[in-house]
Amino acid sequence: MIAYYRDVGEAMVPYMRERPLAMVRKAATLVYLANQACIESHVFLSRLDRLDRPDQRARDG
Repeated sequence: MIAYYRDVGEAMVPYMRERPLAMVRKAATLVYLANQACIESHVFLSRLDRLDRPDQRARDG
C-alpha cells in the first residue's frame, strides 16, 4: 500500500487540494498515512472557500 501511494500520490494530491482533509498537503503525506495503516481518505466534495457548494459527486457501490 505504501508503494502504491508513493507511485500515485503526485497524481492524487491535485484532486485533494483546497478540500478539507486533515494532513494531506503533499504526496509524501499519503505515504505517511499508508504507513500508519490509514488506507481510506475521506475528502470533502466541496472546496474550502465554498463548503456549501460541492463540485464533486461520490457514489458507493
